[in-house]
Amino acid sequence: MNTLIETYQHLGQTIELHIDDCGDHECPLEHDNDGVRFVTFERNSTLSNYHDFSSPEDAAVWANGNGFELFNLFKYEHGRVAYSITGFGCPWDSGQVGYILVRTADYCHENSPTTSKIAQGMADIVTTWCNGDYCGFVVQDSHSNNVDSCWGFESVEDCKAEAESTAKHYAKEARKAHQRQAMAFVRNRVPLAHRVFT
Repeated sequence: MNTLIETYQHLGQTIELHIDDCGDHECPLEHDNDGVRFVTFERNSTLSNYHDFSSPEDAAVWANGNGFELFNLFKYEHGRVAYSITGFGCPWDSGQVGYILVRTADYCHENSPTTSKIAQGMADIVTTWCNGDYCGFVVQDSHSNNVDSCWGFESVEDCKAEAESTAKHYAKEARKAHQRQAMAFVRNRVPLAHRVFT
């Protein structure tokens, strides 16, 4: 059962946000992304299997020679896991475990996010996967019927934005259906007392 995070109304539709605990999410490092590389040298971690560098020094030399900006990668682990490019301030449960490499040529355009935002975004995605913190939404119409849902979002913000876009679509469709029904009542000269909208 997916745990409910929040329920609220949006344009006459009900949105439910849930934790997506189906547990079958693929590791984000399974997908090739030549422009951003997550390089960790943790012992006993499957995340260390997603690169071919033999050492941190090897990764740094390769990055500098191939147009990649190098960001230190830190890990905090105490029950849950967190990755960051800025560190954690806890000398016992955190430390540097590798790098995130970002190809600068991919993000030097106007309106592109900064390379540091790209690097932290990758750290956040891996953090979500490690902790299983995915979420999803259900949209219900005014009669409490489930009309749409989607799962596997890596952040509540993205999930909420997509849920509200979906609710907007169904609210528009509901208005159109209401207008069609009203026109049918008028065409068929149904008395006001007998007009029941469904």
